[in-house]
Amino acid sequence: MLKHLSISNYVLIENLDVDLNSGMTVITGETGAGKSIVLGALSLLLGNRAESKILTDQTKKCIVEGVFVIDKNRDHDFFTSNDIDFDAETYIRREVTPEGRSRAFINDTPVKLNVLKDLTSRLIDIHSQHQNLTLKNSTFRLQVVDSFHGDEKLLKNYRSVFQKYTLLDQTLKKLKLEQDKLKRDEDYFSFQFNELNNSDLESIDQVKLESDLQLLENSGDIIQSLQSIQQNMDGDDPNLLGLLIQIESQVNQISKHHPSLKELHHRIQSLKIELSDISDSLNDLSGQFSTDPEKQLQIQGLLDNIYILYQKHRVNTAQELILLRDELDEKLNNIGSVEGQIESLTKEFHQYEKEIRSISQQLTDTRMASVPGIEKKINGLLSFVGMNQASFKVEIKTDDESGYHVNGSDKVTFMFSPNKGRGYNELDKIASGGELSRLMLCIKAMLADTKGMPTLIFDEIDSGISGEVANKVGEVVKNISGSRQVIVISHLPQMAGKADHHFSIYKETSVSGTNTKLKILEKEERIVEIARMLSGENPSDAARETAADFLGV
Repeated sequence: MLKHLSISNYVLIENLDVDLNSGMTVITGETGAGKSIVLGALSLLLGNRAESKILTDQTKKCIVEGVFVIDKNRDHDFFTSNDIDFDAETYIRREVTPEGRSRAFINDTPVKLNVLKDLTSRLIDIHSQHQNLTLKNSTFRLQVVDSFHGDEKLLKNYRSVFQKYTLLDQTLKKLKLEQDKLKRDEDYFSFQFNELNNSDLESIDQVKLESDLQLLENSGDIIQSLQSIQQNMDGDDPNLLGLLIQIESQVNQISKHHPSLKELHHRIQSLKIELSDISDSLNDLSGQFSTDPEKQLQIQGLLDNIYILYQKHRVNTAQELILLRDELDEKLNNIGSVEGQIESLTKEFHQYEKEIRSISQQLTDTRMASVPGIEKKINGLLSFVGMNQASFKVEIKTDDESGYHVNGSDKVTFMFSPNKGRGYNELDKIASGGELSRLMLCIKAMLADTKGMPTLIFDEIDSGISGEVANKVGEVVKNISGSRQVIVISHLPQMAGKADHHFSIYKETSVSGTNTKLKILEKEERIVEIARMLSGENPSDAARETAADFLGV
């Protein structure tokens, strides 16, 4: 139940605070007084779109707050699942900044708009002429049938199975697409894998191969140079080592004449020894080099192959090729793995398909069983509100084309005949706006006994009716208010006379501007207001007497 509503800085409302009660509350006022503005502000709590142009003062934010009495047994799970503190009196607030940004709060906990909508959709149902369009919505029609003695446990069980069934179906479709792609790529992957696998990538040392190849390519020149050097050092006369021996002998002969010559002799001796050692090393080194055309071709082939692979796969190292080879190996293994998954999941899918078929049929049977009761209830209410020539019926068919959906496999159609002797046609193709409005009221009245909707708001549902029909419509609304809070925005005195609480909405103009206000009316004020609704401004005594009769005073 909506216990308190507070609105500030919304269109023509500077500040509005109103306490609301259970039972039936009516809001009346002249056209343009601001009834739609109050509803617009309230719609912000229901998660409707907010814009900065709604602000009365563009420098301040708009705040709409409602205090709701919450049924713990019904709604406690919502608070637990969304990690929000539960309170029997829950505060729901919506703020809109001058920049157009919007924020929502439940018990001072910031929440996303979808969370706000989830909660308030359980707390308030606004019925307006515009909402009559929902009669054309197939999901709404199905909900109407399910709300009338429907098996909530069965529907909940169906949805649980449907969720798993749908998830499996999506997974299988995805796996089959993956399998098709893998099979198309299998030959290509196999060729690439074998090419890389046969290249023995782990044993390839590119740096050593390139070094060995360079050596083999230059071995001939190296051998020729070494041989020439060795020939100059100790080959045929004259040679470097022979000349050094002669020099050493000559210096030796004169070394005895001066210490410096002796030292020079020692140095030449050391040089002769070093040169002789170099000659031996050159001799040994010459034996290590050889030309091997066959080995050179083998190494060149290995390097050419790896260079081609680098270019083909756009990589720079053998390690990257190894990683690519392993990835290809995994893809090839996945082909078999995906086939196994598909086989396993297909078996599981068939089990859920069998289960969902069974539960869906149970839902259909339950819905079909409720149809006579729905038709009897609605047709009785239609007759009560002055549509005694009209007839309403429900058709339920299995929707073979779309298969299973979140509410089962049924398609519900509302059929209508406005006059006796005329055939039935689909409701939205034959009913007028006024007929749709009263039919929707009858549906709300029926659901009021079955659906846990604490607060119902009716916005000018009585448009276009008068007299005894208006009185009957008022009685229907009054009956609904016996089990829940009902708020009615109305132009009809018959409706206003049946309310437990009566508010008047009006505009007040001052130097600061125009402001919409709401006032609770006492008994005498109600008589004057209803009399005004009957005969206009400055109502007659007769109008006052009629108004008093409406109020039973």
